[in-house]
Order: sequence, then structure tokens, then C-alpha cells
Amino acid sequence: MTKPMKRIYDYESFKTEFSKKIDLSQYSTKVSGEEIYYYELNHNDDIYLKENPKNFQIKLNGKTITMPAKVSEIIDTGYNITEIDHRPVSDVDMNRKYSFTTVTFENETGKSISCYLYGTVGKKSAPLKDCLITQVTTDINNPSSSTSLSEEMQLFIDGKYADSKYFGSIGLDSSLNDILNTLGAPKTIWYTDSQNSDYLALSYEFKDSEGRSGSIQITMHTTSPYEDVEFTEFSQSLSYRIEIDT
Repeated sequence: MTKPMKRIYDYESFKTEFSKKIDLSQYSTKVSGEEIYYYELNHNDDIYLKENPKNFQIKLNGKTITMPAKVSEIIDTGYNITEIDHRPVSDVDMNRKYSFTTVTFENETGKSISCYLYGTVGKKSAPLKDCLITQVTTDINNPSSSTSLSEEMQLFIDGKYADSKYFGSIGLDSSLNDILNTLGAPKTIWYTDSQNSDYLALSYEFKDSEGRSGSIQITMHTTSPYEDVEFTEFSQSLSYRIEIDT
């Protein structure tokens, strides 16, 4: 059994703690930036998650849907459209045609997800209800939010954001240990160590024998404004994407 990871607060602690779970010698390291130290570790070989139907499923409000999903399927899980192309909407025309756009959904408890969508495969446009969701992003620090990161983080701690799940169990409430124990070695790792922003990002890719493919990027800060809470105890952002032929 590998040792549990301790606090990550700089590049040296990142290498020490991450090595308890992942063999970093299998990655190549790139360093860029003068004031911001940016470390990108790319796996030398193609690495994908083990083939599993759950790779192409997400859970919203406890309901499982298969990706890519129609807009109507997201609504059926209990979410409503609150923004289209980053503009607030109240009366949504589900028959209006779109080729691609961004949509924000929110459920009755105020939990929200941001999605990219395309017209159905093989068509330039489709009614909104039939458009396919190809990317789902859940972000604690929503750029459109008027609250600060620390306030958003408190909302998370209070349970507002722990809703969407990927690969059966991975969500914003997953710790770094949870992610690595469940998904194993990521294809790409970014670690940024700077005075203004310390964060860790993991990228995983997956595919199946039918030719479908997708990816997820999970981002978390490695320092926290709370004495009793570590940012690495949960994720700040998850961006899940399915590739389709458009």
C-alpha cells in the first residue's frame, strides 16, 4: 500500500508527495516562465483509462446519462437553462436551431454546470432540445459569479457544489488521493508554483473499441485560506469532454 500524500506547497513537495502514488520518472519535464514556474510532465507513451462504459457516463442529480447527451436529457435530470452564450435567459425556445454554443444549466438547489453543445452529428444545426452536449464543466470559482474565491470555497464546503460525478465517483468533492487511487496515472500533469497562484491539474484520456474518445481535466489549488482545509482535499474545476464528428 502506498503512503498517503501530505501537503503540497512547492515543487519539491509536489515531487516528493506525488511520487508516493505515481512514477514521475515515466514523464518528461518542461519548465517555462520566469516569474511563474510552470511544470508540464508529459507521459512518454500513450496512456488511456481502462475501457469502461462508465467513462462515457456522468451523473447529475443522482441520475446517470450517457455522453454525448442531448440537451433534453440534461433537463430531464432536473436542470434548467439559465444562460445561452453567456447571456441570462428566462424563456427558452427549445426549437430554435443552433450549430454550436455554450449553455449554463442550474438545478433547484442552485448547483450549476457549463456546457458546450453542437448540432446533432452530421447536421450544421439542430433544435436546441436535440443539440448534443460534448463538454461539461463544473467550476467552484465561476467567472460570472460576484462572490470571491474564498466565499465560493465556503459554499463548496457547505455542500453546494458536490453534485456532478464522472467515472462513477469522481467529483468536486474528490481529493487528490481519491482521484489517483481511482483513475491512476494521468496522461499529463501540470504543476504551477508561483507567488500568486499554486495549482495542480491532471488530464486523463479515454477511448473504446467503437472509436469513441474523450478526456477530463481536473484542477485544484495546493494552498488554502483555511487553516483546517486543504485545497487538495477537493477539486476546484472539472472539465469533461467527449469528441464527436461535427
